[in-house]
Amino acid sequence: MFTLYGRDSKRTCNGVTRRDVLRIGSLGALGFGLTDLLAIRQAQAAQGQAPKRHKSVILIWMHGGPTQTDIYDPKPEAPSDYRGPYKAIKTNVPGIEISEKLPRLAKVMDRATLIRSMHHATGDHYAAAHWMLTGYHGSTAGNRPPQKPAVGAVTARLLGNRDRGVIPYVVVNGGGFGYEGAAWLGATYNPLMTDDRGRPRKDEFITSADVTDLRIHQGLDADRLNRRQSLLTAVEGMRRRADRLTDGQNPLDIQSRAMDMILSGRTYQAFKTEEETKAVRSLYGHKGWGKSALLARRLIEAGTTFVTVNTGGWDDHGNIKGALDRKLPWHDAMTAALITDLGDRGMLEDTLVVTAGEFGRTPKINRNRGRDHWPYVMSALVAGGEFRHGQVIGSSDETASYPDADPQTPMDLAAIIYHHLGVSLNTVLYDAQGRPIPIVDQGRVPPAMLLGSSASDA
Repeated sequence: MFTLYGRDSKRTCNGVTRRDVLRIGSLGALGFGLTDLLAIRQAQAAQGQAPKRHKSVILIWMHGGPTQTDIYDPKPEAPSDYRGPYKAIKTNVPGIEISEKLPRLAKVMDRATLIRSMHHATGDHYAAAHWMLTGYHGSTAGNRPPQKPAVGAVTARLLGNRDRGVIPYVVVNGGGFGYEGAAWLGATYNPLMTDDRGRPRKDEFITSADVTDLRIHQGLDADRLNRRQSLLTAVEGMRRRADRLTDGQNPLDIQSRAMDMILSGRTYQAFKTEEETKAVRSLYGHKGWGKSALLARRLIEAGTTFVTVNTGGWDDHGNIKGALDRKLPWHDAMTAALITDLGDRGMLEDTLVVTAGEFGRTPKINRNRGRDHWPYVMSALVAGGEFRHGQVIGSSDETASYPDADPQTPMDLAAIIYHHLGVSLNTVLYDAQGRPIPIVDQGRVPPAMLLGSSASDA
């Protein structure tokens, strides 16, 4: 069910000896369960040994194109065929209103910032997804090869993971129009990606039983595993001498990172969402999206740096009310739960939660009672991190057709993410041809989001 990639590290599996059969979830010489890891961190904190702070990102990727008007940017004064089927409700921040279908998010808006003036210029799903996920307009139309690495892959390249043996970049539910990978950074920085299409299901589809690739099976101890790895290393060495690698990467490096992750067991342990209390699981909701969000929080706790949760199915060309009546409560529950749960655990300051899609929807409802593709204005939500929240950045015009003030671009969203992670916006990486590529090209963090600023600074 999973495609597995590793990342660069100096550690290999060769020379590692262990006597006991390694079972995931046990406190063994090679690794800990997630519960054990968190207990150690709590003990360190109690002794005044605060662990090094590690910034992380959870991106809720609403691929398909979520409507701005019916979610984050209601227009109650617009004509009925523009304002849509929902009323606007007040939030816990005076002056900010959102869709009536988001009552839980309305209660945590003081911890979030709404961006209502995001825009670009392509209505093609693939090209727009490339733009939003990488910050660059690389693909022109259709399912083209990625021209730039996704922000998550750049993060994996620059920051890696917090703890050895934990994958730095995970994509939950696959999908996303295929631009969540590392492109010319190489396969080392691709994510661990689930094979589900990201559509919500009624049944449980992410449990520890689904990730058997991340555990060592009974009867195969670490010594035997290392002996097999040594033999494989020798065979692969001969093959490498015969074949040049097209991307300049060593497949054994990738393989050893995967082995490191398997032996530690922490990523596998994070998938055991069934270990959470009933109250926590109920907070996130019982639909697939809620469980995916809970998994994202557990991965961040375990040491993953960047998690994308795909929630597909936002391409509502017809019957938008029927579609959103079903999906918006799920989106409301998962996003509000993440913000609340991270805050309760003292993790929200270090974890940035972002919700966005590749474009918005047409301001006017079409003949099929839906909305079509519209890249000229869209909304995004950013919560957590060390930012000033409880505000709106930018605005759209009276029908949510175009930016009306402070327009924002995909590069600006990338800049917000990198700033949160502590990555300099002047950072340059080099592509396969050795050409310098800035990770952010003309993107900036909105001044009003920076701590110490005021609304008049924007």
